[in-house]
Amino acid sequence: MKERLIDPLVSVITPVFDPDPAHLAACLESVELQTANRVEHIIVDDGSTRDGVAELLRRSADRSSNIVLRRATQGGIVAASNDGLAAATGEFVAFLDHDDVLRRDAIAT
Repeated sequence: MKERLIDPLVSVITPVFDPDPAHLAACLESVELQTANRVEHIIVDDGSTRDGVAELLRRSADRSSNIVLRRATQGGIVAASNDGLAAATGEFVAFLDHDDVLRRDAIAT
């Protein structure tokens, strides 16, 4: 009988700066609903000030598969992405914009 290998961990990195809260909520939910078994979502807030964003990120941090980082100073998408990459522990990495959504089976292992 063929032995099944452990599914690889996929790190999804999302830099965030002042998105529409509805778009951010849809983005976060699309990662949560992935069919893959092992997904970590690293969300890096680059100094958002828009109403509703901080609350969405606070609630998102309550999920064990999510890592929410907050940059002390605004550095732009490159700095936020690099912070996310430094925190990633997955064998594979994907970048997801804060106003994009993934199909439920986008990350399939």
